[in-house]
Amino acid sequence: MNFFKWTGLITAAAAAMVGGSAYAESFNVAHGYPPTHPVVAQGIVPWMACVEEKTGNAVTFIHFPSGQITSHNAAIDSVNSGVADIAAIITGYVSSQMPLNGIPLLPDMGTEAVDMVAAYRKAGDAGAAIAQEFTANKLHPLLFNLQPAYQVMSSGAPTDTLAKFSGLKTRVSAGSPSLMATALGAIPVEMSTSDMYIAMQRGTVDATFIAMASGKTYGLPELVKSVSTNGSFGSGAAVLSINLDKYNALSDEFKAAFDDCGRQVEVDLALYMDKENVALQTEFAESGITLFEFAPEELEAISSKLSVVADDYIKRLEDRGIAARETFDAYREGLTQ
Repeated sequence: MNFFKWTGLITAAAAAMVGGSAYAESFNVAHGYPPTHPVVAQGIVPWMACVEEKTGNAVTFIHFPSGQITSHNAAIDSVNSGVADIAAIITGYVSSQMPLNGIPLLPDMGTEAVDMVAAYRKAGDAGAAIAQEFTANKLHPLLFNLQPAYQVMSSGAPTDTLAKFSGLKTRVSAGSPSLMATALGAIPVEMSTSDMYIAMQRGTVDATFIAMASGKTYGLPELVKSVSTNGSFGSGAAVLSINLDKYNALSDEFKAAFDDCGRQVEVDLALYMDKENVALQTEFAESGITLFEFAPEELEAISSKLSVVADDYIKRLEDRGIAARETFDAYREGLTQ
């Protein structure tokens, strides 16, 4: 055989077996978050780096942040259509498609991200109802994220009593946050986080329920005058997910890299977000924002009002034939372990 032809075949074979695996593969990763958002900087980007390292760069990624090729609302469709291979699924925006994944977003379901993510991961293990919703939408979850408990950020004076929520125009995502606002006596205004700044700037909304880190990312400290610190107004979830067919086509080695990196990075991300949440309280106060705590009696009154939200949410799902109570109990059990 010709020497050059022989060496060419060797080179091609080597390229096809980078890291001892199959042909090198590249995946589009897309989402609506800005690059500075903690979910990106401390979650998605480290996850990509982890996978590349574990596979010896046999897997690479092309990153499309800031809604370049998909928005939060269109993430599932983008992954199913092939526009993106991997996307961050913001479960609050897809409650009609993944209603059980709205359960971790309910109020009074944890305060620290580390505990909440551990419970979400356990409730989302293979075979569980939450996991089945990903499968039904042709997705495989890679990295679970829950932000520390949402606080109320207001453009006005502190909303430090239950009575002060009455008539408050509050930006929420669809699903349980809307039920929560209604239970408190507020007026829910459903919109995406990307529209939140302008809405508050124009007075379309008076307040929003959001994690401090996300509030900072979207520029809200420029507009808000008061922020609670000890509320538990639900959370936001972003689950990095891959097209199920593309995941199933991966070698066992690559599947392990994708999943192991997800489990590793989601814990690091949760730890970071809890630490950042504490630091941001100081930063917000130094910028002139009034931080306040609900008095114990007000927390009790608020919790009493919010207790109906979970029951209402579960009943709505069970009326549709969805076994929501089992998932709710599994998540609650995970929080206590």
